[in-house]
Amino acid sequence: MRYIEVVHMEFIDILAYAVGILTTAVAVLSMQFKSMRIVLLLQIVANGLLGLQYAIRGADTGVWSLVLGVVQIILSYVLNVKSIRFPKWLVLLFITGYLIITVFTYKSIFDVLPFIALCIFSVSIIQEKSRICRILSVLNSITFLVYDVSTQSYSAIITHGTILLFLIVGILRLDLAEWKRILKNKS
Repeated sequence: MRYIEVVHMEFIDILAYAVGILTTAVAVLSMQFKSMRIVLLLQIVANGLLGLQYAIRGADTGVWSLVLGVVQIILSYVLNVKSIRFPKWLVLLFITGYLIITVFTYKSIFDVLPFIALCIFSVSIIQEKSRICRILSVLNSITFLVYDVSTQSYSAIITHGTILLFLIVGILRLDLAEWKRILKNKS
């Protein structure tokens, strides 16, 4: 019986890391575009895969929060394509949904972190400018990193750590000149 348990755990670890590699690649790629439509399409895939990573690890708050997050990204994408701004009341509705999920899946104080991260996320994906989305995504990634450590989701730690690194690369590559111009005009 012990051998079967070990093989099962090794399979789960390999599966989590394989999904993690794919999640990381898609998430990193998503933050390297200026077009919010492309960012949103890739975020649908990345967040779906991240939810799968949490499901493999049994992190229920992360799973259900990301399911709702994918719904929000899809809606954001559809509204973006139709050039309709995402209504603020709808953002509040999604945040309420994240709160309800947190309440029903709560096991430890760390289960509040996906709620905080997804509140940041809710605001990030409705931005018209991808540079604002990237800045908010940095905060989101840091918050999820702490959650990943608390749930011992090592593949998710690698995913969010890599995403954070490439978010910074994306900001430096795509947004630095724009931020300098904005700051210069403010002074």
